[in-house]
Amino acid sequence: MRQPLISVIVPAYNLEDCLGRALDSILKQGIKDMEVIVVDDLSSDGTWELIKKYQKSDKRIVPIHMNQRSKPSGARNAALEVATGKYIHFCDGDDAIPAKSYKIMLEIAEKENVDIVTGNYMRMYPNERNAVRPFSQYTSNTAIERCFEKSNTTLWNKLYRRSFIEEHGLRFDETLRYSEDLLFYMEFMLGNPKAGYTDANVYIYTEPTQNVEIDESIIGVQRFANKLCMQNGMYCYSHVFEKPLTKNIEQWKILYRDNLNWHYQCVFRLINSPKEKEEAYTCMKDEIIKIAKANPGVLDWSDAKSYREFVDIMHMNFATFQTLTYREFLILDSIRERARCNFSGVNLQELHEIISEINIKESNDVDKVLYDKLIEQINDIKARYLSTKYIYQKKLIQSTYWTEWQLVVRHTWAPIQNIELKKNAWNIMRDTITVLSDNEICSLLSETAFWKIREVFGVDYPTLMALSYEEYILATSIKEVKEDLNTDVQKIFIDDSYAGNVGMKVIMKAARGWMTFKINRKLKR
Repeated sequence: MRQPLISVIVPAYNLEDCLGRALDSILKQGIKDMEVIVVDDLSSDGTWELIKKYQKSDKRIVPIHMNQRSKPSGARNAALEVATGKYIHFCDGDDAIPAKSYKIMLEIAEKENVDIVTGNYMRMYPNERNAVRPFSQYTSNTAIERCFEKSNTTLWNKLYRRSFIEEHGLRFDETLRYSEDLLFYMEFMLGNPKAGYTDANVYIYTEPTQNVEIDESIIGVQRFANKLCMQNGMYCYSHVFEKPLTKNIEQWKILYRDNLNWHYQCVFRLINSPKEKEEAYTCMKDEIIKIAKANPGVLDWSDAKSYREFVDIMHMNFATFQTLTYREFLILDSIRERARCNFSGVNLQELHEIISEINIKESNDVDKVLYDKLIEQINDIKARYLSTKYIYQKKLIQSTYWTEWQLVVRHTWAPIQNIELKKNAWNIMRDTITVLSDNEICSLLSETAFWKIREVFGVDYPTLMALSYEEYILATSIKEVKEDLNTDVQKIFIDDSYAGNVGMKVIMKAARGWMTFKINRKLKR
């Protein structure tokens, strides 16, 4: 029997409504010598019946029915065991292949005798009437460099030589819930394959739709998904880099840098559970140190260029970063962030108007009046947002919710000078936000809420919950820093002499120094 030129592997789970589109796009590629291995991962809908229907009308369909639920990794591994094609392509069951894509990639693979062919891809947006937009924009000019670009570590916009996969014993890690495709791809690239590329769009990725009905199970997934994504992603890199790199070193360094930046900025910083954020930090720190030790002089951020790159990502040098506890990291990061903000606090004129309005003559009474007013405002917020779901015009209500907190913090809480009253009010605000988070409108899970709470309190929710009142005041006390000032605050993040000695005393010294500078500057005015 003639060997198929290509084996297309399609994992499917409960895709009765969209699998047909994927299979039609594959079967219409015009490739006769092709096998399409469709793996049903114990679907509970009509997916298996649909696969069998397609098999009856086209013998190129090879159906596999899993005996137990094994996620995409297990489904792809099962397909790799039976695949016989010269080349392999992975297609998700809810995506599609543009016309002539396989002919384009196969021609390059055969003509240039390469192990991998990579192409551009498009994204489809179901919520926008299936709008399709080109996504990949390569900046490199060689095939091997394109394989290492951050936007090109996806599994499905590539054609793989099957003999290369088998020679290197490559399979998907079935213990990972996230990033298993990234690990497979990185292990493939560690084999130093010959690469080819095309500028053609060879894949259509369908963006997942967002269900308006959010049940507890989905919320539960959202609560730990970012942490798990962080842990799995960092595991991929430590696993791949556990042995010193020998080839394509500059490309690997760029890929590692770009993905570390993504994991920190887009995953770690969006985790809203204090406990899970601390766990993610520990994982991130341990894996970064592990990778640095395995690749001294290469991935230890020691040369001038990578030293600066680490500072750009983490806002401190690597030597300092590896000495910090979680709480020290939070405080330093918060000070750094507040140092770049232009937040002037409460306008004194507004404070005078508040005092005048309530007819207070004794300045010592102002704190108590402000505190009572704050309690009244918080009780009003609780009464309304605990009793109503605010289903109508959610986005408008969400914006109003955070605006109310902003007024409470800036105009009522900030002017309070009495330490005990201010601390008590701070604890009440923290506890109230946590209680109200069960309301969908007040939820802390969305990216909007993440930025809103930072705008209101100057720190994200996990930092707010992790720091004591004194630490919070310290972390948010610095309002602005001029770029040309060589302050102790800047030295903490950049100067190696602080490495191993960055604790609360150093932080306090830096904060006091900068606050003294600001006070003196105000007095001169």
